[in-house]
Amino acid sequence: MQKEKKRGGIFTVISAIICVILAIILISNVTLIVKGSLSPDRPPSVFGITTMMVMSGSMSGDAPDHIEVGDMVVAKAVDPTTLEVGNIITFMENGKTTVTHRIVEINDDGTFTTAGDANDGTIDQTPVKPEEIIGKVVLSIPKLGDVAMFAQTPIGMVTFIGVPLVLYLLLDALLRAKHNKSKKKEEKAAKDEAEKLKEELEMLKSQMASTNTEEAENKETAE
Repeated sequence: MQKEKKRGGIFTVISAIICVILAIILISNVTLIVKGSLSPDRPPSVFGITTMMVMSGSMSGDAPDHIEVGDMVVAKAVDPTTLEVGNIITFMENGKTTVTHRIVEINDDGTFTTAGDANDGTIDQTPVKPEEIIGKVVLSIPKLGDVAMFAQTPIGMVTFIGVPLVLYLLLDALLRAKHNKSKKKEEKAAKDEAEKLKEELEMLKSQMASTNTEEAENKETAE
């Protein structure tokens, strides 16, 4: 009984975790969709965090913080005055294209000169204005961009949303079945115990009645 309760508790925790993950994914997707529709010219962000898939190799190389095609970068909105030479930033180029390059110089007018690590020292022609900066790159996750691209396809949606949802429903059904089975077993055990007590009471009554009868007969014989 204790083992079944322990297993039920584990399944309940797993079910709750899956439910929370699905809820986070749903809320994040809805937030990104709404923000994307309100500001179609900029990539949507959540709490100042923007994630983007790397489509070009302009930042590939041997640097410790190099970024390759297929990676996913995480950019955090920061105060432009805190940026330094060597930081990698994501910005809007000409208000249309999202670019992730390294700062190579901070100009007197507050703009930033950038360049891609793989561009052989060729700097970007147009300095980046503070208001064009989406954020400072704080994390690069190898190949996760490819995974995100796959997740946007019909098969990917089924894999990353449909499969966990089906697993959650199956787990929930299993939990309910185990709970019902355990409940029926407990009810049967209680019923059997009640029947056993009833039988013992009947036997006790019978013994008491037999004892009373014998005492009465002995009393009559004595008289």
